[in-house]
Amino acid sequence: MIKKRLWILGLIFGLCFFSFETMAISLKDMFIKLKENKIIQGIEFPKGTQIRFDILGRLEAAWLSKDQEIQGIKCAKGKGVAFYESGKLKIAYLSEDQEIQGIKCAKGYDIKFYESGKLEVAFLSEDQEIQGIKCAKGTG
Repeated sequence: MIKKRLWILGLIFGLCFFSFETMAISLKDMFIKLKENKIIQGIEFPKGTQIRFDILGRLEAAWLSKDQEIQGIKCAKGKGVAFYESGKLKIAYLSEDQEIQGIKCAKGYDIKFYESGKLEVAFLSEDQEIQGIKCAKGTG
């Protein structure tokens, strides 16, 4: 019984210590800056891009050093992109106006996808009708 209590106390202390240590790390420290062009999980990232992996080593996010197309989406340099555990694009910042799944999306804004790949959130680059509803440019 005493061993069990000591084990639980050690676990609690360890988790608290881990949490405090984790909080001391800045977000920027969690990214790896590429020293050369590199293909990671099928996506070619240019030199200078900062990459972050999740605890299981899967690509989680990147800060792009150049405009680039990822999974058919034109992503802006200097902005972050995020990925689902499956590797599919989750969030991106458009480098130019782009039609995605029939929706004319505006550059300079984040877009978000469901894990299925269907567009979830975007700002419109022009007035358009979506599913029979008239929508104004700039709305999201």
